[in-house]
Amino acid sequence: MDDALEAVRTAIAMEEKAARFYRQAAQQTGDSQAAETLNSFADDEVKHGQLLKSLAEGYYLRQGRFEIPEITPTEYHQDRPGPIFCRGLEELARNPEPVPAAVDRFAQAEGEAIELYRRLAAQSQDPALAGFYAKLADWEQRHLDLLRKQAETFKLSQP
Repeated sequence: MDDALEAVRTAIAMEEKAARFYRQAAQQTGDSQAAETLNSFADDEVKHGQLLKSLAEGYYLRQGRFEIPEITPTEYHQDRPGPIFCRGLEELARNPEPVPAAVDRFAQAEGEAIELYRRLAAQSQDPALAGFYAKLADWEQRHLDLLRKQAETFKLSQP
């Protein structure tokens, strides 16, 4: 099997896992702003998976050549003091440790996605495909930036 197509399949699986991860976290939080943002992240991961599936389907239809879909990233509110959670860490749980740990897990998953897409962009011989992967990496970077800002907000709110 073509290595490029196998990479797309790996990325699809990663995006599907991320969507489930964010959706589950959104359902478990008692913070309405967090639920909205996490559901939006999940929707983004679903979109990423759909874009990648379209890429794979086009590969078969075009007999081994990729047709690159258009990418339009989601815009997020960067101006909120806590871009994800509207409540302070101490308000989210009696034992606040799981919330920062979840934010760290989200950030780690985003970092892995960014690393994969940047590696695929660098390895691609097709400039359009490299650009596609670079745009996906940039989109994931937006998630990571919000997660890092949230982690910093939590650190600043600690007594």
